[in-house]
Amino acid sequence: YFDASAPEAAKLALSPDTLDRGGALFNTLKQLYSSTSKDLGWFFYNDENPIDGKVNDDRGHTKGVLAFDLASNTAFWLVQSTPKFAPKGEYAYPKTGMPNAQTFLCITLHDADVAQSIAKQMYVAQQPNVYLASEIPADLAKEPNDPRVKLMKDQVASGDTPVHASVSP
Repeated sequence: YFDASAPEAAKLALSPDTLDRGGALFNTLKQLYSSTSKDLGWFFYNDENPIDGKVNDDRGHTKGVLAFDLASNTAFWLVQSTPKFAPKGEYAYPKTGMPNAQTFLCITLHDADVAQSIAKQMYVAQQPNVYLASEIPADLAKEPNDPRVKLMKDQVASGDTPVHASVSP
């Protein structure tokens, strides 16, 4: 485990926390599970739905979480590879994910607009299977064409739409 708070000369170290309890992943997602903020928007996507167990072959083979807070203008994107993760209701790590070398990359984004740019790319090209989302933040309720809103409603572009986009820090 390694993050921005580590001293400059620090080396990677085994975390005392495991994926099924505590640690950075647990604490990052706990913020979403426990929030009642009307400014926070997020959605979980996974081609292997942890709620009903169905595999969606019509959408992108992709897994992760995109979250943004309009009040603080902050956001993060968690890209991961664990089938049937993360569950509804509260954090839990599936036992089926433990024997495999799963990957997790959590990126703090510059602001909520960067989350919008990523959502635009996801909406058109990645076409994620969104299985769980927050309420639409109040400031976005009148913005039905915002790609974050579309994805939170599990809407994606249809067909094979070529797209080229880049996101600057």
